[in-house]
Amino acid sequence: MKETYRRLRGKADRVNFGTETIQTSGNLNLTGDAILTEDYDIHTYQVIPIGTGPWDGNFKIEVSNDNINYTCIANYGIQSSEEGVAYSDNWAFAYARPVITGTVGEFLINERHLGTSK
Repeated sequence: MKETYRRLRGKADRVNFGTETIQTSGNLNLTGDAILTEDYDIHTYQVIPIGTGPWDGNFKIEVSNDNINYTCIANYGIQSSEEGVAYSDNWAFAYARPVITGTVGEFLINERHLGTSK
């Protein structure tokens, strides 16, 4: 399941204003959409193990400036517990995508990008 919400500056202006919220869920291996994040200053991710488990996954945030070459800037393991991951940081990369790899489990990724200086 993927849901997207975007608030625009105006009816005639297709520029993002405020926040972008994306939700991705599924079984391993899971890669979220690469999104253009250059309009946003603050980036937050919440990863929640769902279902009855077990869970053995690795959550990564990959970023890029050309949407071709990606580099990992955050990496967290999620093993055999109902605890998830919460991440928030400021960065200025052009693109970002969440990735979960591992051996077993179903996960929900809530991602939010906030534009504070726009």
